[in-house]
Amino acid sequence: MSVIETVERQIQNFFGVNVYLNEDATHRALYRTRLCIEAIKPFNDNPYFDSSDPRKNVLFLWFLSNEHKDLPASKQIYYLNKVLHGCDLPPGAGLPEIFYIPHTNGVVICNGVKIPDYSVFYQGTTIGRVGNNYPAIGARVLMYPYSSIIGRSTIHSPIILSKGGDMIDIGNVSFSHTVIWEKNNVYFERSDLFGFHFNMEKK
Repeated sequence: MSVIETVERQIQNFFGVNVYLNEDATHRALYRTRLCIEAIKPFNDNPYFDSSDPRKNVLFLWFLSNEHKDLPASKQIYYLNKVLHGCDLPPGAGLPEIFYIPHTNGVVICNGVKIPDYSVFYQGTTIGRVGNNYPAIGARVLMYPYSSIIGRSTIHSPIILSKGGDMIDIGNVSFSHTVIWEKNNVYFERSDLFGFHFNMEKK
């Protein structure tokens, strides 16, 4: 069964509607997925798309919904990703070409936020708005479980948010080095946690 047939059948089984994926859009989504997977270090031993691996399938379904965002199937693809992986990644979310979601449950990325390449989102992480105030993320982020970036928060340098670390309406944040952001403290990061997740030499 082809990838197109698989997704169309999953949507029909879950939601009882027939949708037809655009072949060109699907091929573009598969190409973007392949480039993303090749950049993720935990996939080095098997750098190929596999829909049975949720860490890879969640990437593909977001790229697929994004490639279909002006087409009727986009909403159903978005819902399928939500049902299968427990995440909320709208087609219009500004996810980058290279990102990684090791554990998909509870990840929420709102529309209207642009996120740089080489960003990581663990389970329960949120990037969202407060009213009409959206975060501005100008450098890669590594978000450990249940951390969040919300509202009028502008990030100018790489940030690692520790478990439960929140940046809510904090204004401008800029450091000379990558830092670890905790609830009440900021630490300079001396190891290479981004390099642990990505093949940074391919950047």
